[in-house]
Amino acid sequence: MEKNIKVAELDFKEIKSSIINYMKNHPTNKTFNSYDFEGSGLNSLIDILAYNTHHHAYYLNMIASEMFLDTAQIRENVISKCKLLGYIPKSNTCAKVSVNLIAIVEIRSDSETLPTRFLPITRSAKFKLNRKDGVPWSFYPEKEGYAVRTHSNIIGGVEGRKYDVFRLDDFILLQGNIIEEYFYYDESDLNQKFMLTNSGIDTDTIRVFVTYSDMESDNISEYYLERDNMKLDKDSLVFFLQESINEQYEIYFGDGVFGRKLSSNDLIKVEYLDCVGSAANGVGQGIIFDNDIDSPLYNIVDTSFLGIDEPSILINSKTFGGGDRETVEQIRHAAPRAFSSQKRAVTLEDYKIIIKEVYPLVESLNVWGGED
Repeated sequence: MEKNIKVAELDFKEIKSSIINYMKNHPTNKTFNSYDFEGSGLNSLIDILAYNTHHHAYYLNMIASEMFLDTAQIRENVISKCKLLGYIPKSNTCAKVSVNLIAIVEIRSDSETLPTRFLPITRSAKFKLNRKDGVPWSFYPEKEGYAVRTHSNIIGGVEGRKYDVFRLDDFILLQGNIIEEYFYYDESDLNQKFMLTNSGIDTDTIRVFVTYSDMESDNISEYYLERDNMKLDKDSLVFFLQESINEQYEIYFGDGVFGRKLSSNDLIKVEYLDCVGSAANGVGQGIIFDNDIDSPLYNIVDTSFLGIDEPSILINSKTFGGGDRETVEQIRHAAPRAFSSQKRAVTLEDYKIIIKEVYPLVESLNVWGGED
C-alpha cells in the first residue's frame, strides 16, 4: 500500500483531498503532477470517487453499529437483538377506572328467563368516558363480572312494571377498542406470519381462539400466551408473541414439541384491546353505558324512577395505570437485565426486573434484602 493513501478518512472533503494528493504525488506515474484539479471535468470525476467512498464508509459504519444492542438506533434492529435475549418489549398498557354499577332488569311475565340472583356483565359490555376535550373514549370490562341482586319486584316506571336491581362495586374497566382479527393457518406456507395490524395493543389483553378444521365447527380452543418453556409439551395450547416490523406484534404457534402444532385451514381468531396508553390517565367524569350493544339481558339506565338516589354508574377514581410502549433507550436498558435474571427471584436485580414487569409505571425503585 502506498504511504500517501489515507484509508482512515471519512469526511467527504478529506477523502477528496486525499485522492488529489495521491494523484499529484504518485511515485511512478507523473501524468497528473501538473494537472489543474479544480477544472470542471477532472474535479467532477474526483467528486464522484469521493462521494462513492464516503457513501460506502457511512453505510458500513451503520451496518456495524446496527449489529449491536448498545449502538443500534433503528427499533427493528434493537428488537431483533432482544429476541436473542428472550425479551419482549412492553406494549401500551390500558388505563383503568374503578366503577360501581347498578343494573336494572324488567321482570316480564312473558320472559323465558328465570329470576336470578346474579347478573353477568360480559367483557363485550361497552362504556364511554369523556376525555378532557369532551370526546368520549371507549372502555370495556377487564374481565367478566357478576352483579348481585339487591332489590326484587320493585314497582315503578311505566304502567307499574316490576324490576329487579343488581349491583356490582369496584368493577374495573379498561380503556380501548375491542379488535378482532382472523387468520387461516396454511401448513404449506413456510413464511406465513400472523401480524396484528394495530400498534397500540395492550399485549396483556390478547386472547387467541383456534377452531380446528378436522373437528366440529363449534369446537373452539383458547390458546394462552407462553410464559414458561419448561412446562410445555407437544399438546400445550399456547401461542408465542414477539414484536416485529413497524411496531406491530406477531403471534406464532408451537412446532409439535414445544406447544401444539396447528393444521392447515385451522381458523385463528385474535381478540385484543387497542388503547392510547398514558394519554387516557387522569380522566374521571362523564361515564355512560353504551346501549347500542346487543344485550337483551340487562340495561344500565336512570335509576331515579325506582326511588334509587345513586347514579347507575359511579366512578370511584380517575383513570390510572395507562402506560406507553417502551422506547428504544428503555429497551436497551431493560433487555440485558431481564436476560440476566432468567426469571429468577434470587438477587436484588432479579426483584427489580420482576417489580418493573408487574408494575410498569414505577418511576423510581430501590430494593434491599435482609442482609442490608
